[in-house]
Amino acid sequence: MKRIFSSMVNEFFAVPLSPPRYLSFSELSHASVRVSWEAASQLWLHPTSGDSEQEVMLKTKTPKATVGGLSPTKEYTLQVYVLNGSQEALFAKRKFVIEDLKNASQARNNRRNAGAASGKNLTSVGSSAAEHSGGAEPTPPPPNAVLVHTAKDKAEKKRQKGAQPKGSGEATRSQPHAEAGVTQTPPPAPKSSQRSPASSERESLGKEKPTKDSLRRGSHFQCDTSAMTDIVLLVDGSWSIGRSNFKLIKEFLSTLISPFSIAHDKIRVGLSQYSSDPRTEWDLGAYTTREQVLEAVRNLRYKGGNTFTGLALTHVLEQNLKPDAGARLEAEKLVILLTDGKSQDDANLAAQTLKNMGIEIFAIGVKNADEAELKQVASEPLELTVYNVLDFPLLSNLVGRLTRVLCARIKEKSKENAGSPVKDIPTDMGPQLSPTDLKISAVTSKSMHLTWSPPLRPPKKYRIVYYPSKGGTPKEVILDGAVSSLRLSNLTSHTEYLVSVFPIYDTAVGDGLRGVTSTLPLSSPRSLRVSELSHNSMRLSWKAAPGATQYLVLCSAAPDGAEDYTMEVKVAQPEVLLDGLSPSTEYSVAVYAMYGEDASDPASIQETTLPLSPPRYLSFSELSHASVRVSWEAASQAVKAHHVTYEASGGSNTGEVEVPGTATSTVLRPLSSLTQYFISVRSTYDEGDSFPITGNVTTLKVPPPRALKVTELSGNSLRLQWEAVAASDVVVYQIKWSTAAGEKPQELSIAGNVATAILPGLQKNTDYKISIWAYYKDGARSDTVSIQHRTNSRSPPTNLFIDSESPTSLQVHWKPPEGRVQHYKITYSPVSDTGAQQTIMASGKSSSVTLQSLLPDRAYKVTVSAVHYTGESESTSATGRTGE
Repeated sequence: MKRIFSSMVNEFFAVPLSPPRYLSFSELSHASVRVSWEAASQLWLHPTSGDSEQEVMLKTKTPKATVGGLSPTKEYTLQVYVLNGSQEALFAKRKFVIEDLKNASQARNNRRNAGAASGKNLTSVGSSAAEHSGGAEPTPPPPNAVLVHTAKDKAEKKRQKGAQPKGSGEATRSQPHAEAGVTQTPPPAPKSSQRSPASSERESLGKEKPTKDSLRRGSHFQCDTSAMTDIVLLVDGSWSIGRSNFKLIKEFLSTLISPFSIAHDKIRVGLSQYSSDPRTEWDLGAYTTREQVLEAVRNLRYKGGNTFTGLALTHVLEQNLKPDAGARLEAEKLVILLTDGKSQDDANLAAQTLKNMGIEIFAIGVKNADEAELKQVASEPLELTVYNVLDFPLLSNLVGRLTRVLCARIKEKSKENAGSPVKDIPTDMGPQLSPTDLKISAVTSKSMHLTWSPPLRPPKKYRIVYYPSKGGTPKEVILDGAVSSLRLSNLTSHTEYLVSVFPIYDTAVGDGLRGVTSTLPLSSPRSLRVSELSHNSMRLSWKAAPGATQYLVLCSAAPDGAEDYTMEVKVAQPEVLLDGLSPSTEYSVAVYAMYGEDASDPASIQETTLPLSPPRYLSFSELSHASVRVSWEAASQAVKAHHVTYEASGGSNTGEVEVPGTATSTVLRPLSSLTQYFISVRSTYDEGDSFPITGNVTTLKVPPPRALKVTELSGNSLRLQWEAVAASDVVVYQIKWSTAAGEKPQELSIAGNVATAILPGLQKNTDYKISIWAYYKDGARSDTVSIQHRTNSRSPPTNLFIDSESPTSLQVHWKPPEGRVQHYKITYSPVSDTGAQQTIMASGKSSSVTLQSLLPDRAYKVTVSAVHYTGESESTSATGRTGE
């Protein structure tokens, strides 16, 4: 058959989703139907009719889809799934016939037109007349209603359908329904078509259809029974629930309680929260009004811990259902268990004890609850007492159904027990029947000793139950009532045990005496460490375990993608050398202390062998502004070369140097001044490179010129000289000088390979500040070096003349200059032969001198200069001639 689909989205992403809600159908034509829901997005829509040729699958994000090409008189089943990864979860299921949908729609319209004075959205509870007659069907649900049916309802419908003769038409078809994320235990097939009033009432409840608003706000249904009933709410408060989900649990409990008449002589409600240990939040006799109980639920605080359901059920029996806690002997007793996980202890034994005493247990599982365990704990019939939803928000879809089932059960049990003796909890379970003062001593890794004080009335037997608190098969020992001590042996080391001592009498069981203790662990090796490590070996050492006979060392890894292998070594001393290992491989090592055949918990460590030995002892020396010497020590003679890399902190200057494997240092240059460099050295082997050894160093500041020296020259200039510290790296020297009076300074640039300069245009007898600095190749500027200097007046002698000529001498006269003269310098030579120049000195106080031993009849050039204490003056010259 041809089918037509319309959907706005055909793409699917596997993410966790909220369940679809409020599944509804709309008949569009005689052969098509529109399905819609209030939805989480990203769904798999899977309608089938039981005919493989008509099976259709649709992935969609939109909360609606249209299916066409269907038979108007044929029954179809629609299933809505949520996909999460590769898993799928059924969240809604409903059967429909298009003509039934059409008829239901017409019926609703007729009722609206006739007036909705009754204002009823739900069929009434216990409409057994319609069920017994079989001729009238319940009112169809609103289009957006969620209907929760138990497996018993579905089994009954299948039975009715199987009994229907072929060709009987549509009058007896099953009413369409949907399931919103609630799974329940299917009951056994009914043995006959006869139904008791009680089962008729339960089926009536299964067909009730709460409205969308009632599910959101909490049902408006009120349980109109005044039967005396004690209800104990047993709520899982373990860590797996979480605080946000615990708020949803409190909302669920409030909605569950609201329909019931809570009073001192009617229904009483108590609550215990449990995890590792149960805690009574309030007793049955604590509150006498519904408002008080609802306020207590709102104030309920999240406990946290592990999940020990068996211990919690025992707590209900021994604490919550006692007369002094408000339990009434004549009242029916219900326990409503709500849990989200599998119990870590045995819950069946305690549950069976409660059920044997006539206490009815309802088990509600959420998310990760173990449904098989829920069935073991709950009372019969399981189709009414076991519920399991996929997540905490779905509890709101369950509460309307559950309140009606509870109400019906309370009414039913009160009728069953009317006028008959009540089967209650034995009243003789007081302190006189219970042991006290449980002491656990002589605890070892394998055993412990129990002692207790017997009750006032000696029991016939003692039943001692013990098991690991984190889960395990309970073990028990039966002792004679005259014995009050026991040694438990063959225990597991380092394990917490729950121990219970029950006194057993002919007609009762006394209160259990409980204790918790942990066996000691076998002493394990301590402080396991790797003391030596190379590319193919590691040495392990640890602190010895007292009493250990030897140590078992397991070393495992998967080197180079090979299959896992394990090396096993047994040693007597607390150390071992593991060699023959692969380089660059992570190894897991576990060390067990052995006590004969028993092994302690392991001390473990993970370590990775070195790939190849890197160089060692990286150091830096001969540091300057532009270079550094890097030194190291080679780790092996097998090294072929070393690679030294360097990188400036800003990344602007990088480089690499390769040196032979025998080298142990190299100089890195050129570097930038005042810059941090990250330097690494790696060794190269035939097999490849080692890991690098790294360090960092910061270069020095560029040095300034030093040893400045000033020499005055004749005229108005002087010579500046200096010593260049790093002449090869200097680009230019900059010289600046100015008078102390603040006149405009003068500047001069000198090439970096020159270490002297002439400063012209100076004034006499003036103080000058002379400064010099250097610019380097990396752009850095050195510090400025300055010197103070005062120029002096170094005037030459004046009025120089020559007289008193003789054949061998000449008389030279001059006028002394101002200032203090140290001496005079007189230089003379024949005009025709300057190579015969001679120089004599005259006292600074003289103003003439006679030149002797001259050649006759010769012209002589005579030059005189004054040598001051601050330097030599300019010279003055004259010419004279010797006689014949």
